Amino acid sequence: MVAGDLIVQPAAFNRRPGLIVDQNLPVALSDWLRGRRRDSVHVSEVGLSSHDDRGIADFAARLSRAVITRDSDFIAFTKRRGYPIQVVHARMGQASRTALFEAFEARWDEADAALMRGEKLVKMMV
Repeated sequence: MVAGDLIVQPAAFNRRPGLIVDQNLPVALSDWLRGRRRDSVHVSEVGLSSHDDRGIADFAARLSRAVITRDSDFIAFTKRRGYPIQVVHARMGQASRTALFEAFEARWDEADAALMRGEKLVKMMV
């Protein structure tokens, strides 16, 4: 399914998941999400900075959190392992921090709605 600049893949969640922001995105993104009344933590805030994708996926699965990441390997890993989590893949390339926040400002409502619909994979592109 394609929605504007978002590509989504269905899943059976139908709820608003908490969020965990991967180490390849700034802590300030988690702050930004909390400012929009979203339950969000950054991996560094929960002691997962040195963990690999599997450790982050395990944490997300245990706590029913969606992972926000720039890492396409994370998506492949979760598909192979079959983790019951949602992923927001921020496809930004080498975008600056300013461009990252501008993209989230412009597209987060659509991405959040996709998570609420239970989409398993949401790709945000700039």
